Amino acid sequence: DSDQENPSSELLYSHRIARFLSTHLSFYGRNASIDAAWTHFSEITLPRRLAVCNKRRSSLHHGPMKVGHGDIGRKNSSHQTKLYPVLATSQGELRDFGTGLAVYFQTLRVYLVVCLIAGIIYTPTFIYYRSDAYTMGAGQDEMLGSLKGSLICPNTQWVPCMNCTETQWRDDLDRFAYVTNTSAGGGDDGSSSIVTFALKNDCSGMRTEEGVNHLVGIMFLFVAVFGIGLYQKRLERQYDEDLLSAPDFTIKIDNPPVDAYDPEEWKMFIAGMFDDAPEVVYCTVALDNGPLVRALANRRVQMQKIEHNLPPDVHRSGAPFEDKIQSIAKSHPKLHASFLAAEDECKERLEQEYHVTAVFVTFQYEKDQRNALKALIVPKLDALNNNTSAVRNLKYLFRGKHVLDVEEATEPSSIRWQDLDKTLQTKLLQRTCTLMVTILIIFAGFLAVKYTHEISVQGAAFLITFLNITVPILLKKLNTFEAHPYEAGYQASLYFKICIFRWINTAIVLTIITPFTQTISEDGLIEAVHAVFKAEIITQPIVRMCDFPGNIRRHLLAPLAVNQDVMNSHFRGSVQLLGEKYTNITKIVFLCFFYAVIFPAGFFFGAIALFLDYYTDKFLMMRSWGPMAQMGDDVAKLSRTVFFPVALVVLSGMTEFYWSAFPFDNLCRSDEIIGQGINEQFINNHTAILASDGDTQVNVSIMEGSDMFRYCNQDFSKLRSGKLLDYFQDEADDWMTDDQQMLTFSYGIAVLIAVLCVAVYFFWQICMPRVKNALRGEFYTDEKDSGMKFTDQKRIFAYFPQLRVPAFEHPFLACEMNSVNASQIGWIDPVRDYDYYLLSRDIQKLRQNGNGCAEQKLSLVKHWPREPPIELDKKANTIITTGGYPSFRDLSDMQQQRDTYQNSVS
Repeated sequence: DSDQENPSSELLYSHRIARFLSTHLSFYGRNASIDAAWTHFSEITLPRRLAVCNKRRSSLHHGPMKVGHGDIGRKNSSHQTKLYPVLATSQGELRDFGTGLAVYFQTLRVYLVVCLIAGIIYTPTFIYYRSDAYTMGAGQDEMLGSLKGSLICPNTQWVPCMNCTETQWRDDLDRFAYVTNTSAGGGDDGSSSIVTFALKNDCSGMRTEEGVNHLVGIMFLFVAVFGIGLYQKRLERQYDEDLLSAPDFTIKIDNPPVDAYDPEEWKMFIAGMFDDAPEVVYCTVALDNGPLVRALANRRVQMQKIEHNLPPDVHRSGAPFEDKIQSIAKSHPKLHASFLAAEDECKERLEQEYHVTAVFVTFQYEKDQRNALKALIVPKLDALNNNTSAVRNLKYLFRGKHVLDVEEATEPSSIRWQDLDKTLQTKLLQRTCTLMVTILIIFAGFLAVKYTHEISVQGAAFLITFLNITVPILLKKLNTFEAHPYEAGYQASLYFKICIFRWINTAIVLTIITPFTQTISEDGLIEAVHAVFKAEIITQPIVRMCDFPGNIRRHLLAPLAVNQDVMNSHFRGSVQLLGEKYTNITKIVFLCFFYAVIFPAGFFFGAIALFLDYYTDKFLMMRSWGPMAQMGDDVAKLSRTVFFPVALVVLSGMTEFYWSAFPFDNLCRSDEIIGQGINEQFINNHTAILASDGDTQVNVSIMEGSDMFRYCNQDFSKLRSGKLLDYFQDEADDWMTDDQQMLTFSYGIAVLIAVLCVAVYFFWQICMPRVKNALRGEFYTDEKDSGMKFTDQKRIFAYFPQLRVPAFEHPFLACEMNSVNASQIGWIDPVRDYDYYLLSRDIQKLRQNGNGCAEQKLSLVKHWPREPPIELDKKANTIITTGGYPSFRDLSDMQQQRDTYQNSVS
């Protein structure tokens, strides 16, 4: 939290603690300024907004000057800024962080309400479960308060089970007992016989009232889930229309000729397509140079490690890096060797030839972008096969012979430039390998939970929560081995892996490892589910709020840093991914749906968990997390078209399963009776032995006229498909009531309808657009044309190939630039010039040493300003090209911002 009473001198409470410790502990921040590091965290890492907002206007105009962590608007010289308030930041203001994050938080709120309403709908069932009408007078008074109202049956009794065997009860031997003696029907020769008993759940049967209540709940959830999907689409469209973005002005060409390096050629091609030539302001020609860019970035990382290990006097001396290399060769030979290896790899990569892999063309007006899309978009198959007859005008053929594969571009910050060069075969191989590893991780987690559950139900619940927190970290590392051209695809892949793991680990694994006959037993499945809900509400929010990695870095490692750069590196905030955040919602919703029949109170637990998730994530985003790339609706679309509809199918299927399987004891009444010379060996007060340990004794009293029972499998999930029809037609009659059979049939119809609806919805939302793109290739939009200019926008950026490296606060600029507008790069370092982040400088240095041929090595960015930049005019706010490489002069806003930052540190 922060001090909001005096915004001009706002200090995070953690900053105050650090300042106190640095005053009283001599070693705390001895080598660098801890105040400077916390100022860096508050003003650069954390998001900020304008201090004065006009409430009558949309927060769109009063968000951070550059949206996102570490952007130029973190501390702007011409406008007073302050940290976003955690509680007072409205849903509308969350749009400043991008459509993806705004929709995520709104989805949390909406599903919170859905869970509350579903819990209210299921209240009659909840009341019935805790009544004497269900428990047959046994009551649920001795249960934990929140377990009352579940399907747990406390009313059980031992009954005679004719011809039952221990093998039939091997999964739950505590429900099988026997007596071996000569008095129980033994032969005249004194031989012994075995009398067997089984434990029966003796609660009332499932009634029509509760069955109808469940059907109403299912119908509401169907309407809610699909309604939320439509609401999300409308919300995304509204956000997109309210907030102009770079894709509104830009097209992407996916299949350019490999030698089309010249941006001027692309500009002339676009101009020649129309009688009234559109105004092109930017053209970015991206190359398939991922290995080279990564090698150059690795070289920088090794250089930084050397800088961080230098003695303070050498580090501050300003000596050339070549001299520093020599000074560290003896003291840190491994670092020296790593740097030389990185430099050798760069030299090797520079010898290779790189080709054009994608082109981004940015127009001055939206209408020009739309006209270009309408003219150039053709069916994907025609573009793939270069079918020149598919274009409507020969002017639309690049170089008179190339059919271009054109689409609207995505956000610049969501492009993974280093992965644009990967082939389809490479990506398929990578994803197959990571999927296999994910399956192994899921299986390992299943075994761990299974063995822990055998020891302690509560222990298994906390292990499930622990795995839900830690395994996603492992899966994020695993996902880095996949190449994705867009951040949306990367996060969707991560979302799929984490979501599947959490679904299985949180809900499905409990059903698998718990014996069927313990479904409604005390200390059985429902208690385990209850423990998981409690862990989700208590343990997970506490662990996340503590942010142990971030606080350890800021409070323990940073004060011991050897210099200011190292100290600041510990204040970058943890990297978060939107795909992982969505899995928290789907996990809770799936858990509620999966156990709705046997634990209807789970919807209230789910609402509490989503409430805590909302405010926990909101707090961490504004006070702890590092940068998050601006995302569109890709992850939200995957949720509403795949995972939430699948959860509905699971809800219908599990309702059918639990309703048909009641009373979960695998016992059916036999046609035989006890007495009148039949089965008289059962009549007695027996002291039976439990089969589970062969030692524990239970008292069983059987009277004449008692019903005889037999073993019958009530778990249809374990039947072979060939016997499933016989199960519902014949055997189910033996334990189901008439109401139960009627409702089971109704639920079966509901399952079929659910599967059909979800299949049609999935095909229409996912498959149909791809089929249309492949076969028809049309451009359509119902968004209004704003009529605004790209160059007039202060919050949208151009397409500069960049590479983010965890060791650096800002990304490297992996391109050569010509007269670009510096304010459209998307971020600013208040300490260093852009020169520091230009990888073209590294290539220039390596070429001076005689390495690398003269061909194009980096992507190119060309800007066509309306007025040419003037080298001596600081107000031009432009990068001035000198000798083929950009040189950043004293740009007024940037220099003032650096001065302001340095003054605040002082």
